[in-house]
Amino acid sequence: PRARWSLVHWGASLATMAFITQQPSGKARFDEVADGGKALTVGRSTRLVGGEERGELEALVFGVTQTSQSTLLLKKRKEMREVDEALEFMKDEFKARMEACDERQRDFESKQREMKEQVSRFEKFVQENDAKRARAEQKAKLESKMRVQQEEKLNGLRDRFAEMQEERKVLQDELDQLKRYQWYLESSVEASEGEYEEIPDILNRFKTLSDANLDLKRLVAEGEHEMDRIRGELTQLRHETQNALLVHNSEIHTHQKNLEGMREHAMKADNERELGERFTKDRHRETGQVVMSIKNLYLRCVNTSRSKTRPAPLAKNATQSQQLSEFLRIIQFRITDLQTIADHFQTGGAVDALDAEPTSPQSS
Repeated sequence: PRARWSLVHWGASLATMAFITQQPSGKARFDEVADGGKALTVGRSTRLVGGEERGELEALVFGVTQTSQSTLLLKKRKEMREVDEALEFMKDEFKARMEACDERQRDFESKQREMKEQVSRFEKFVQENDAKRARAEQKAKLESKMRVQQEEKLNGLRDRFAEMQEERKVLQDELDQLKRYQWYLESSVEASEGEYEEIPDILNRFKTLSDANLDLKRLVAEGEHEMDRIRGELTQLRHETQNALLVHNSEIHTHQKNLEGMREHAMKADNERELGERFTKDRHRETGQVVMSIKNLYLRCVNTSRSKTRPAPLAKNATQSQQLSEFLRIIQFRITDLQTIADHFQTGGAVDALDAEPTSPQSS
């Protein structure tokens, strides 16, 4: 469909280019070929191919404007017919190409079917080959891993061999150094005059003395360790004693402060107690004086009273405060009577009339 649409578009473009293009002055310009030139219609437009110059072509185009409309119509129909023929030719060519494409499509599908049949025929063979290839790859990986391990092991053995060579060289050097001691020991055996018969005797004696030396060193170290422990304990005990002494001194100082405070508090309490006792004594003395004054006033009031009636005696179980209240009441009434007498005397009244009136509480 895309090729067909392109062909139709190409034909329409070709037909459109053949129409007359009107100029602003009313003249028509045609794409025609003059005598002696060739016209080639290719693709999108009609191009002029010839030996005429541009000026001659323009003159020819202006000359053609004198042609009648009927002649132009015949020419355009002829051009349309040529375009249709070209379009038919392109259609035939397109059809041939499409048939060729269909043929190639059928050939491709046939080959594809044959390929599928071959694949299905040799699928088992291919699977076996894949399995063999997978096993071979697995074996190759395993062998490669084993080769790496063996190479690492070989490298380790080589390193170990190099270390042993170095160790052998060190031991050889040590042996060369010990040969001097062997010569010295042999000389010592010869110079001992029968005390040591062989070298092992000297070595045993040396071992015994070395063990004894180690034991003595161990005893000295233990003694020094014990001395350090005792010295540490003594130092710790001294520090603890000093700390305890400081604590006790602090406690004594604190108790002394508390004792001084308690003494001050006791002195203050004694002073307060003395003040309280003195205040109590003063109160008792004042109270005694007041009681004696009340009793004296009471007796004077009773003795100086001109009334024949006497106050009734108090009950036996009456308290001192009740007695004093009663005495004060009688004294109050006596003072009131005396004040009344003084007032009447100043106004010139008779005293006998006042005496005849009941002035005491008992008479009232």
